[in-house]
This record gives sequence, structure tokens and C-alpha cells, in this order.
Amino acid sequence: MSIPLSPNSTYSVGVLWDFVGGQPIDVDIQAIAVDNRGVIVDCAYYNNLKALGKALVHSGDELDGRTDGVDEKVTLNLAKMPHNVPLIIVAVFCYTGGSLGQVKSGTVVVTDETSRAPVFQTVMNQYGKFRALIVGAFSRSYAGGFAFDALSDPCDGQHFMDVLPSLTQVVRRYIPSAAASGQNAVCAVNFQMQKGNVFDFGRNVAHQGWMSRTPLIEEQPSALCKLLVVRSALECPEVIQ
Repeated sequence: MSIPLSPNSTYSVGVLWDFVGGQPIDVDIQAIAVDNRGVIVDCAYYNNLKALGKALVHSGDELDGRTDGVDEKVTLNLAKMPHNVPLIIVAVFCYTGGSLGQVKSGTVVVTDETSRAPVFQTVMNQYGKFRALIVGAFSRSYAGGFAFDALSDPCDGQHFMDVLPSLTQVVRRYIPSAAASGQNAVCAVNFQMQKGNVFDFGRNVAHQGWMSRTPLIEEQPSALCKLLVVRSALECPEVIQ
């Protein structure tokens, strides 16, 4: 299901769930930014609340669903989206406490923040034992406009780094050249996934150096890549050969 979007609007993807007694379930929403080479260049998530020069903004980590209304959301400002980023993949995860099927009143809602009109909605308990759900993708067409595609692909993991094989399939669908060109699609940032390491990649300058890389589309990954991360708030990371 592909839904055309207004190019100058702001959209949000929110997750709602209810707290119940006993062991709380920590549900997280994450928005993964992919450039036109198929490289993951940024992500709005619990440790990085502003991505792509604030084109993606995360509301902050909610641990147990006690908040009334939307517990966590990621906001996408399409007008600020860098031209070399044609794809934003949004996913939700049960970080701790259970599976999607155990999340009480768990709902994911895509909303046009300008008109307040709902765009898409799905409930989490239909995905049973899985701990992760690739909700959908915001993709840029060749004409420059964006559309939202509901994917509803369940998988298993605590965060997006755990579900790279499933993300690979999404990237190949939208950016076939990422695999066909023979280039290795990588994570251009060494994302810290342990909670509590909050860092705003969009406001900091990183030095050039050698880092371990995480391949996204690659059968035999090599060990290292040379990396130069964000030089300003409006730039995306670049992989240096």
C-alpha cells in the first residue's frame, strides 16, 4: 500500500501501549535513514534523538508505556530531508520485557502533523512472538515527492542492528543498485545500541579513523572501512575509500 505524501508536510510515526502490572515491556521506535548508495547514514532512536540535521527527530525513550497517548514518536520533516537520502525505514522493537503479541493495546500510527489526519495504523499484538516490526518506508520518487509504504514485516531483535537481514530486503526493494553495483552497503556510523549512551550525531564532528563496519548487503564482509562522519548538521556521513 503506497500513500502519496505532501512534500512540504511533517509526518510522525508514533507508538502507543499501556502499562500493566508486573514486568513492563519497553517498546522503542526507530527511523533508519538510507542514502542513494544503500548506506545507513543516520538513525533517530533512543541514543540519537536528532538525525539528518533535525529532519528526523525522536521524542525520547519511554520505558514502560505509562504516558497517556503517544508514548514515543519519530517526526519526519520532508522539506528538510537531504537530497541524497531517498529512504527512511521505520521500525518498532520490544527492547525488553516480552514480544509484540504481549504488548497491551500496542498501536503504531502514522500521522500528517500539518493536517492531523491519520495516514496508517496497525496493532502490534497480531505479530505474536516476534519482538520487532518493520512498520513501513518513506521513499522519495524520481520526481522528488515522497510516499509512505506500509510493509508490516515482523522480525526478531532488540533494535535495528539486530534485524539487518530484514532491512537489507527493504533496501534492495527501493535501491536495487545498492546490491547490483557491487558496492558494500554499510552502516556509516558506529551506532551505540546500549541504552544510556545518548549522542546527537547531527551536532558533533567526528574525526577520520578506522572503525569496524557492519555490512548491510554483503555475503562476505571485510573487516574495516575508513570513515568520515558528519562535518556539519546538514551533511550526511560519507564512506571514504
